[in-house]
Amino acid sequence: SGQQVVLHVPLPPPDPTYVVPPLNFIWGDEHLAIVDKPPGHLAHQAGAIMTGTLLNQLQDWALAHGRDPREVRLVNRIDRDTSGIVLVSWHLDAHLALAKSLENRQLHKEYLALCHGIPDPTDGDWREPIGPGDPASIAHVVRPDGRASHTEYHLIERAGGSSSAGSFPVGYALLR
Repeated sequence: SGQQVVLHVPLPPPDPTYVVPPLNFIWGDEHLAIVDKPPGHLAHQAGAIMTGTLLNQLQDWALAHGRDPREVRLVNRIDRDTSGIVLVSWHLDAHLALAKSLENRQLHKEYLALCHGIPDPTDGDWREPIGPGDPASIAHVVRPDGRASHTEYHLIERAGGSSSAGSFPVGYALLR
């Protein structure tokens, strides 16, 4: 009782081949910012990758502009290989308010996705629970003990052949 243990673990070395893309702010004020994340850029630290992420860049930007980098938080995150908009809060009060709005479905998110295969039916929703997959990966999978999720989709356009491969015909679909 009363003892304190301090563990100093060095960060893994950064990948020397990775070039961090420039920050692309779409909009911002003193409470939040909207940032365009390119594909291939990790939003936050995961696994052995602790540097060069979007969050690292935002923390560096905050420090350079007189903000507390420890207060910077990503309100939403998108996968490394996905491009799109990330909402950033500059302080805890903004983060809590935005997170609550997201949880209460007061914020609407919409994505366009180019998919290999055409879903059948062409409009619908997925409600499967999602949780961690293989421990060696950061990928998540559908699993019974996962967190509730809900994604509505609508086919906007299709291209390619029409031969069947199960319920997904060969071709490409643009989904919203």
